[in-house]
Amino acid sequence: DWNKYASLQATMISKAHKEFLPYAKCFFWRCFIEHDIQILPTGGSYRTYAEQKGLYDAWIARGKTGIPAAAPGHSQHNYGLAIDFNAILPYKLKNGTNQLKFATPLSEWRASQIPDVADSMGLRWGGDFNNKDPIHVDAFKLVGESTSALEARAKAEGVDGNQVSLTLS
Repeated sequence: DWNKYASLQATMISKAHKEFLPYAKCFFWRCFIEHDIQILPTGGSYRTYAEQKGLYDAWIARGKTGIPAAAPGHSQHNYGLAIDFNAILPYKLKNGTNQLKFATPLSEWRASQIPDVADSMGLRWGGDFNNKDPIHVDAFKLVGESTSALEARAKAEGVDGNQVSLTLS
């Protein structure tokens, strides 16, 4: 079965920005076809301002430890342009599991070649962030403008972030 998580993937990206949706699907497919890795989404690609605020406030309350969260309006998730996921590998890691998760060393993420797949598609891997977030990929490099600009345009257009007008390049 090439993708036993297809149903979950479809649900988790159902509110993705229409411009990002093909990138997300291609990312899932390429990880599997090229590296036999299943992508298991752990959260939706789109978050409302309130949902992002809850995650950000919780991260601040934890002393900025654990999975990082951008301030509301400044996350690619607020525009349906990101995916958070774990990865199911065809081999065992040093810890005896076959899953890449947030706490998995970055060296093992890099060895999986998932960051290379993301980079080759113009996607940004969260393992390269100052506040490391290896379970994240987004379209920041393809958008060509800041989240502040996207936020302002969504407000001007009177639409949710995942409906804002944009073209990925």
